[in-house]
Amino acid sequence: MNAQKAQFAEWCRGESGKPYLWGGSGPDGYDCSGFIIAGLQYSGVGITDHTAHQIYCIFGNNQVDISDAEPGDIVFYGRPERVHHCMVVAQRWSSGHITLVGARGGNSTTTTVDAAREMRAMVDIVDGTYWASERLCFVDPWK
Repeated sequence: MNAQKAQFAEWCRGESGKPYLWGGSGPDGYDCSGFIIAGLQYSGVGITDHTAHQIYCIFGNNQVDISDAEPGDIVFYGRPERVHHCMVVAQRWSSGHITLVGARGGNSTTTTVDAAREMRAMVDIVDGTYWASERLCFVDPWK
């Protein structure tokens, strides 16, 4: 894994616990795409504010199989014509099991930290099977 990708994965894990804020791009809170953008920028990737779908359009050709997914790969949810969520592979265990990290649990009404706390909407680490029925693909932004 290259150094930028490792730095991206480490930064993402380190943001765990911050609130989900609709339209948030950090550093005090994020929505799903703002979280990805902030992490990529931290890791030296020149990318500006985009939706989950727009990030997919940028990196969607760099797909990797789930069996090859590694920390720092991005997972997208939805359909190719309408991607609606994204997260990051946080860890791959020797067993092959993965965990994901991302901003989740909120929606367009989650615009304050108090609302995020009430909804328990935050950046957190979840099992790799999270929302598997909606999963579109994994991509390697450094491929």
